[in-house]
Amino acid sequence: MLQSVIQTKIRRTERQIVRLTDRLAEEKAHHKQIKESGGKVTEHGGWDIGYIEGRLFVLQDQLDDLKEIARLSET
Repeated sequence: MLQSVIQTKIRRTERQIVRLTDRLAEEKAHHKQIKESGGKVTEHGGWDIGYIEGRLFVLQDQLDDLKEIARLSET
């Protein structure tokens, strides 16, 4: 039962990481397009990119923790 719940959480977290990675690529492309057309954006990518990168970091850390819990619960 516990193993099933952990595996579900792992799959969900992996899906979230994929979605956010795609969204990050889109935001970076959008910012690049703005710069190329003469618009101004901050060098660090603005609030959107920083927020997405922060979420990705947390989700990747959470995924590592979930995988460690899954490994420990198998024994």
